[in-house]
Amino acid sequence: KLGFQTVDDFLLQYMKMLKTQRGSRDYDVMVYLAELSLQASIPGSFSHSQIAASICVLARYMNRSNDIWPDHLQHATEFAISDLAECSTVLCRRIAQVRHAHPDLTMIDRKHRALEHLLHRIPSFDVIVAFHEQSQHA
Repeated sequence: KLGFQTVDDFLLQYMKMLKTQRGSRDYDVMVYLAELSLQASIPGSFSHSQIAASICVLARYMNRSNDIWPDHLQHATEFAISDLAECSTVLCRRIAQVRHAHPDLTMIDRKHRALEHLLHRIPSFDVIVAFHEQSQHA
């Protein structure tokens, strides 16, 4: 790459740090959310690294991972989970809007048919932060 990292580039780096295996549930949900995020046109006020980090947090929450934003990722990215709140909230809202406005995203749906039901389980980001804090103290 010539110095410009995309959401996918950051997502792949974060997956590597999380030891996310290709074909795992986390991997599949992260890829699905990343593809939907391309259609959702997230505002330019969020960096590609923030969007990728938000995708990781959302996917790991949706898959009920014990530690949705591990300390080593927080340290490496310099994003506390609270730093991802606005981006994650916008991402969730935009994905929902795209799904509602364009129910014919057949290529993405066909590719990820088994995961589509997860979109209905995305809660508010406050719930995700509370879950993260609870899992940190457990």
